[in-house]
Amino acid sequence: MYACRRWKSLRLFYEDNFMPSENTKRIARNTAMLYVRMLLLMGVTFYTSRIVLNALGVEDYGIYNVVGGVVIFLSFLNNTLAMSTQRFLNYEMGNAGGGNLEKVFSYALTGHYIVAGVFLFLAETIGLWFVYNQLIIPENRFTAMLWVYHFSVLTFIVNIISTPYNAAIIATEKMDAYAYVSIFEAILKLGISYLLFILPFDKLKLYAVLLFFVALLVRFAYFAYCRQKIEWITSKLRWNEVYMKKIFSFSGWIFMGGFSHVLSVQGVNVLINMFFNPVHNAARGIAVQLQAGVNTFSANFMTAVRPQIVKSYAGGDYHYAFSLAFMSAKISYFLMLLITVPLLLNTDYILSLWLKIVPEHAVVFTRLSLLDILLGAMISPLAALSQASGKVKWYQLIISSGFLLVFLLTYLFYRLGFASYTTFVVSIAITALGTLGRILELRHTVGFPIRRFFVEVVSRVIGVSVGVVVFAMICWNFMRVGSLGNLFLTSLLSLLFTGLLIWFLGMKSNEKEYILSKIHLKL
Repeated sequence: MYACRRWKSLRLFYEDNFMPSENTKRIARNTAMLYVRMLLLMGVTFYTSRIVLNALGVEDYGIYNVVGGVVIFLSFLNNTLAMSTQRFLNYEMGNAGGGNLEKVFSYALTGHYIVAGVFLFLAETIGLWFVYNQLIIPENRFTAMLWVYHFSVLTFIVNIISTPYNAAIIATEKMDAYAYVSIFEAILKLGISYLLFILPFDKLKLYAVLLFFVALLVRFAYFAYCRQKIEWITSKLRWNEVYMKKIFSFSGWIFMGGFSHVLSVQGVNVLINMFFNPVHNAARGIAVQLQAGVNTFSANFMTAVRPQIVKSYAGGDYHYAFSLAFMSAKISYFLMLLITVPLLLNTDYILSLWLKIVPEHAVVFTRLSLLDILLGAMISPLAALSQASGKVKWYQLIISSGFLLVFLLTYLFYRLGFASYTTFVVSIAITALGTLGRILELRHTVGFPIRRFFVEVVSRVIGVSVGVVVFAMICWNFMRVGSLGNLFLTSLLSLLFTGLLIWFLGMKSNEKEYILSKIHLKL
């Protein structure tokens, strides 16, 4: 009896002092739905990537990556307004009771139609000029490249006018919609990979056209779901000068960060094409795709928890907002660490197992890109705090400066004759410095408790990471031969060892006691 009372008191203490139980359940449920979606999409994406790479060939695959990169280079506007829409919807829910949600959504929808028009103009003028005059494309594939470019533009137009509906799903925490629609999307993408082999058309052109139609069908599914499940969703376009000014003012600073991020990612892809060749672009495309898949392990968790950070901050519960950000930063890093260690140890074998054709330089690109996202894994929760407060000016200036430096230094090193992988080394260095700069800025704008963050999060992350590095070095010295058995053994050992380090070094005593209490109560 005493033991039961003790476990119950520990559980209640943790729930009362760390996070409200209803919010905990909602975050856990939404995270689970997002991970179902993630696992499905990762499986389909990695399988179809192998098929598409073999169907297109290394050169055409590289062409698709660099041309699609030009479109994404102009499409940062979409991500900017998507984040702004979600923020304003969540702020309305947390601060004003949600009475004006329909109007806020209408204003956001109007803004997205404006952005779609601006994007179309830029893509078919400046973007098209750049494609014609700056990219290095084999002459016999130039017409196919134009097909890819124009259909990529159309795909983005479809996405941008549908983004408010996706933001509404995230803001209302109806994450199950993503899991359901993703099943539909996965089936369509599998169908594309099959059609590439059986239809007698130019495969690069066909791939671009089919992806456009997939985007149309998927976006219609999200639109239909929102109209059925969210009562304040509307198709009306409204204009309110005061509120639109707030949206575009907030978006302006997010825009700067988004633009510089795209410059450091897709702009660098263009630089690789200019200084090297499409084979290097294909290698980087593989590395970025694997990086994106791994990043979803923490990104999905943040998608579920970000609305709670914004709502709690808007409601004045700063202690809960900070506690949630601390927990999220630590969990995001540990989730990333668990998946990256086996990948880093077995990169060569995993790529050869995944792809029949492994592009040259893909192994080193992949390893460096994984290290880059691991270093930046704790950033997303801090960005959520900045966006929740609305004080994004200096935070975005720091982000923008870092990303701009990646692009400029990459260009400088390429001009000096450095290898193509140099851009990843530059990005890792800037990520490490940028993390410290963002923490210092949050102390100034939102009163972020830096000392507490370093004690509760950073010190534990460093302790776990040092132990993992020692373990990885031992594995690297004794298990060099790539094989399925070696992959299984190193993955199992790394998961067990990393998990133990996280338990003993990474978690606080009350967190461990809470987990043990839940296990005890289940038994």
